[in-house]
Amino acid sequence: MASVEEQKRQRSYFVRLGSLSNKVRHRAYQHSLNKLQRVKQSTQDTLSRLQLAIKLIESVKQEVGQKLLDGQEKLHQLWVDWSLTQPKGNQVKTASQAEVESRTLAMLHIITQQLQPVFENLKASIQGLPSNIQEAVYQATRNIHKLHSSFSSAMSFQDLSSTTLTQSQDCVTEARRSLDDLFEYVTQNTPLNWLVGPFRARAKVSRDSRKQKKDKVTDIKSPMLEKATSSKEVAETPEEPKGANRILGEGCEVLEKLEEKAEKDTEVALAAKEIKTNAPEEDL
Repeated sequence: MASVEEQKRQRSYFVRLGSLSNKVRHRAYQHSLNKLQRVKQSTQDTLSRLQLAIKLIESVKQEVGQKLLDGQEKLHQLWVDWSLTQPKGNQVKTASQAEVESRTLAMLHIITQQLQPVFENLKASIQGLPSNIQEAVYQATRNIHKLHSSFSSAMSFQDLSSTTLTQSQDCVTEARRSLDDLFEYVTQNTPLNWLVGPFRARAKVSRDSRKQKKDKVTDIKSPMLEKATSSKEVAETPEEPKGANRILGEGCEVLEKLEEKAEKDTEVALAAKEIKTNAPEEDL
């Protein structure tokens, strides 16, 4: 979603889905649904990686010997896979125990930092949906901020207590569930009070440009337009036929074309008159 400043700059606005026509409503709904699907998929992948990292940290803290080494290797591989998805990501083949812990904590710090704006934007985009759906997303957003605070303050795995890790697992699970519930609801129901957009007010810009163009044209009317106007004034006003509202737009378009043609005729007549006036008289 665009920021408020960007919306003002682009003359964009949000509308309720139910206020649109059936055709536009369907297109807006499908567009928003596809966008939500992409956000859901990428966010679920990130949350899955976060959940696996927390589970491996719990295992590493409890294990010794070979199982400890296996857990550290899995954490290292998880970090390698994640780093390749990041800008300028590189792959490191080996890492010591201290490096595994520091890199894992750094990864969790960055992941939770990246998830914060995702859920904040999601909060803003679900206005108009049922309160239970909104509250689940709001709670997930608070949990992501809490996770980020916990992992940012930890210097090693020992700084993460078993209670903190268990609560972190629960927070991630709730966040994933909120995404599933949200997508399931908007897929099975067309939320007519759902705010969709932003739409750009291009029609207004187009009308303004046409108005400026017409202001530059001379006010002289062609005889044909004057005749049409006078005839219209003399004629009696007929009773409005059925379907007049439907064809009103077409009549306006025809009138605009007549006005444009009249303006062109006027310009041609003035140009011809100017040429005749400036031309030298022929010798008798």
